Amino acid sequence: MRAFFSDLWSHRGFRYTFIIGFSVAASVTCFYWALNWSGEKRWQRVKAKLEAEGETFDFYPLYPAPIPDEQNFCAIEALNGIRTPAGTSPQAVAAQKKRDAILKQVDFCTYEWSDFASFDFLSKAKEPDYSDILDKLKETKALPLKSDPVAWAEIQAVLETKAPILKVLGSAAKKRNKADFLPRPSRGDLPELLTSLPNPHFHPMLRIAGLLRFYALICFKSGDLEAAMNAAVALLRLSQGAYNSNTLIANLIGNALQKDFQELVWLMLKSRQYGDAALAFLQADIQFSGSENACLKSFRAEMAIGAASMEYLERHPEERWDMTYTAFAQDIFPTKSAHSSALSQFIPASFIMHSKAALVEAQWEYLIKPLSEKGFEEVYSDEERFETYLVSISPWLNPDLAFVKWLMPPLLHIVPQCALAENQRRQAVLACALERHFLRHGSYPATLEALDNEFRAGNDLLDVNGEVMHYALVPSGRFRLWSLGPDGKDDGGKFAIELGSLKPGAPYTPKYKGGWVWRYDPAVKVP
Repeated sequence: MRAFFSDLWSHRGFRYTFIIGFSVAASVTCFYWALNWSGEKRWQRVKAKLEAEGETFDFYPLYPAPIPDEQNFCAIEALNGIRTPAGTSPQAVAAQKKRDAILKQVDFCTYEWSDFASFDFLSKAKEPDYSDILDKLKETKALPLKSDPVAWAEIQAVLETKAPILKVLGSAAKKRNKADFLPRPSRGDLPELLTSLPNPHFHPMLRIAGLLRFYALICFKSGDLEAAMNAAVALLRLSQGAYNSNTLIANLIGNALQKDFQELVWLMLKSRQYGDAALAFLQADIQFSGSENACLKSFRAEMAIGAASMEYLERHPEERWDMTYTAFAQDIFPTKSAHSSALSQFIPASFIMHSKAALVEAQWEYLIKPLSEKGFEEVYSDEERFETYLVSISPWLNPDLAFVKWLMPPLLHIVPQCALAENQRRQAVLACALERHFLRHGSYPATLEALDNEFRAGNDLLDVNGEVMHYALVPSGRFRLWSLGPDGKDDGGKFAIELGSLKPGAPYTPKYKGGWVWRYDPAVKVP
């Protein structure tokens, strides 16, 4: 050992040590240089390819065009400005006061109301148990109800007293047919890390939407059909405002509120209490509130946010370790390490460049390109292709795909959810048209093509599969509309909960999801 160290410090040993060290350092430098060069070339190639397809990686231009205040539902005094993030500026303080005012009006509507104030007409064709709603209202004592038995008109009056914003929103919804929450963010308002983009309007919006849904149901039962219609349309406006917030989570919120609105449309149409003018208004409003474009827009925004997040890691090397380790570990939340800043120095910017290119390319190939070319058609074959691709990824064999494997699985089932929302919207348009036909002729048409031209909904005769919506008259005197569901089978307008009744002895399987159905005759079997 002594001889080894003696040789090491000798002239010859030092020379060999220097050569070896220099070679290692040169090899590492060349490796990093080559990786940086290839990462930059790959990104520029992907960027040029997608820009040639008309895509952009700039998040800001993806915001929709501004809406004139006189048309904007969200420009009314009660909602104007609630998008302003919290802060100390006069605008931020005023916005927080408005958000607090909304929440104060709905604070009596606790989350336990969701157990009895929610409904699911579209999957069962069954109205809620109204007596149960009255019993639950008495139990919670959330409303100061005096009469016994309680009258629906009294509940409506109490709701309007405790939350006067309900009537304000309902009135504005009929007069303003577009919605975009204000203020529109300026480019300078966007945070460096776009995933931290504040959306302070979501919470009060969701709380008031829950109360609007219940209020519409109460107005309908009390016989105030106009107030019920106004409240339902206010829900639609809130969903439109969510869509225009330009993020994926906003799109999902918009879908949920659209579904609540469509549930109320189902209830109103089933009752046959509305005339042609009201139904014509509904039909036109629904027809121009499609979710297909909103879904595509949200995925484009998500791609821009993903690219910007990778660029953030390029600019902030101290943040790289936590995110990279989490991507390889496939954890849900980023891991925090006490030594992350030091460890981050070992992760070259070129790895982030390669990951950015891979992430953007995957988002475009499996989400944006299919949606922009085919819409929601063949949505489930695309979903299967997407799922197969994600399952095949091994982060250790393909390190540049680690972020794809980590970030994209939550997106897997979003397109089918959006497809269902869009299909229900198209069914609601057709259902309005069919009821208008019935009012004029006293009967429904034998086929959808036999609808009067005045009531025809153009391409909305088509479902999201690109086929004419399935339609049949039923013995009850009403009709069924349906589309082939996720399994691609035609079940004649059966609900998912009726699967066991399709064939004698047919086994019920959770994977079998039935069709997407709009009908008024209730489900006949619940497995």
